[in-house]
Amino acid sequence: MESDRIVFHGTLAELLDKVERGEMVPRLQASHAPPCKFWTAFQVLNGIRHMVPVIHGPKGCTYSVAASYKMPGCEYRGVPFEPTTCTAQNEVDVVCGGEGKLLEAMREADRRYNPDLIVILSCCSSGITGDDVEGVAQTAAREVRARVLAIRSEGFGGDFRSGYEDAFH
Repeated sequence: MESDRIVFHGTLAELLDKVERGEMVPRLQASHAPPCKFWTAFQVLNGIRHMVPVIHGPKGCTYSVAASYKMPGCEYRGVPFEPTTCTAQNEVDVVCGGEGKLLEAMREADRRYNPDLIVILSCCSSGITGDDVEGVAQTAAREVRARVLAIRSEGFGGDFRSGYEDAFH
């Protein structure tokens, strides 16, 4: 029956109010195939002027988001796309950790692009290894001109909503 599938009747504001009060707990994702936390955090940061994301993960994660969100010569909401960098973790980095590689990537991003802000985004592989992206961000902040932030954005660290929330925070 069609009525069995409808769990709420009302406005979006009323729905949000019920969820925030805990009267209604959403059990389904907003989409059948939502992006992971990493993708949504990157989406929020993408297009910020003079900001360079440093993705701490394998090339595949970087290629995927850059190909989806950054087309050469394009703009996002009127802002030219900034470069996307990656630590290009390999098998050794996943086993032994890649904090040294991340710190060097931060130095290179600052030197090469001269940004106002560098944001480290962790991926699943650096999250599994347990790399201390926050600690590397603190070290890098003392060594580079740019302001440095880190977002724990590994895909298994939350759903797509938490990627948006953490990046906006």
